Amino acid sequence: MKNQFIYALVAFVVMFVSSCKKEDSVLTGRVTYKGAITGIEYKAANTQVQLYLGDPSGSPYSTVTTDSEGYYQFTGLWEAHWYIYSTITVNGFTYQGVTGTTSVDGRNAFTLDLLLE
Repeated sequence: MKNQFIYALVAFVVMFVSSCKKEDSVLTGRVTYKGAITGIEYKAANTQVQLYLGDPSGSPYSTVTTDSEGYYQFTGLWEAHWYIYSTITVNGFTYQGVTGTTSVDGRNAFTLDLLLE
């Protein structure tokens, strides 16, 4: 009887872990900000981008830094609604923004650009 319980528990854990596995979706995009004085859109180079699962509150799931052109990339995402958040301070002005995906499906590449204002 004890062995049957252990086998059932192991089977449940294996099913749960396999249903939560990461897939191969890639989320990429570019972060830019609109200058407070000029109104011109600039690339947000070397800026942190935080990735949130669901509502963008609490601790981020992952964080990356944009490249010199403002591009970022998150890989290994599974089917879910993901949100990105970023903030940057330039010449004493702070710009921030948050945006979300409709739904990453676990098998595709998605682009999600973010304009900080």
